[in-house]
Amino acid sequence: MPALALAGNWPLAASLIVAERTGRAIRKPTTEAMLSFAGHKLGQGWGFGLNEALDQAGATLGPLIISFVLYQHGNYRAGFALLLISALITIALVLTASYLFPNPRELEVGHSLKPKDFPVLIGFT
Repeated sequence: MPALALAGNWPLAASLIVAERTGRAIRKPTTEAMLSFAGHKLGQGWGFGLNEALDQAGATLGPLIISFVLYQHGNYRAGFALLLISALITIALVLTASYLFPNPRELEVGHSLKPKDFPVLIGFT
């Protein structure tokens, strides 16, 4: 989204929005998998709740920041440029997490399901 500050016309802005949505679609399953691995240490509900709370906070604060900057300066570019700060913080956190936890599977407790762990229903094998 901060790259929208560089968009000089609507086709470029539309392309950046489509690229952001595509990136999110690619990123979301990976995030869910990492949350499931980390959930064994933190607790599944707490990890999911924290992720959702941060996601909703960002979804709320982003438009509010843009609205405030637009009100103060009357300029979308300044608002999107300000969002660069949160984007850089996010990139720094992702890089730190990938350094500290290069293999997220190691976060999971050593329990894996085997076919014998599931009950056999009568008539279904």
